Amino acid sequence: MERTLGKILSICIAAAMLLLLHSPVNAATIGDATAIEQGKFGVALDLDMAKRDIEGEDDDGDGVELERNTYSVKGTYGITEKIGVFAKLGMSTLEVEGFEGDSEFSYGVGLNAVIYDTGELKFGLCLQANSFSGTEENKQSEDAFDEEITWTEEVELKAMEYDLAFTAGYQIQENLSVYGGLMYSKFDGEITSDATGLSEAEEAIIEELIEDGWIDEEDLEEMEGSFDVEESDSIGIIIGGNYNITPQINIGLEGRFITETSISFLLGFLF
Repeated sequence: MERTLGKILSICIAAAMLLLLHSPVNAATIGDATAIEQGKFGVALDLDMAKRDIEGEDDDGDGVELERNTYSVKGTYGITEKIGVFAKLGMSTLEVEGFEGDSEFSYGVGLNAVIYDTGELKFGLCLQANSFSGTEENKQSEDAFDEEITWTEEVELKAMEYDLAFTAGYQIQENLSVYGGLMYSKFDGEITSDATGLSEAEEAIIEELIEDGWIDEEDLEEMEGSFDVEESDSIGIIIGGNYNITPQINIGLEGRFITETSISFLLGFLF
């Protein structure tokens, strides 16, 4: 029985360490920080596909690649000619080696500001915060004393991401603009691992083993534990462009590099 419980705990630890190396979070679409229309409300449909290296806070700098597809709706409003705010709601699908999560809810808020305007060329800042979460559950079983013990292996990630971008936007034509710049992306996350779904009889057996000194309860809690994760690279570059199909409808394309390799497609509506 001691070996059986040890296997259960080992699986939980391995699952947590796997997600520690493959943490499913990366930067979200930035957009053109200088594209502000005072008094105008906008809605954009955003498809963001990204790959990024991330790691545990105690790792030696060798990141592991993850893939993320995010579908979101972004609402924007121009408070003044130089200040705009926005909010995002969406779903993310995360995949890495050994982990394939279901679509999870994500959201974010941010602010854009024009800091210098020459007419055709504008310089701006974008500050945003995004919340992500992901859960993977796997059914496990093990034979012990001619009985099968079953449980659910659950690994959960909760994280906040903070992005600061400096971009320059240039109006090539009346309906065509491009932008590019630098970004700083900070990821602060925690991964927890737990074994749930044991029956009352199975829990009673484990409690008896703890009372008899076969298992240390503190070791059990530590093995289930939690782990902190962060970004491998925090500084990157952004390039993108927007094309106005009509004064109220536009399409956009954005790429982000170094911190990640990603591409975003946007369809926007201005009211």
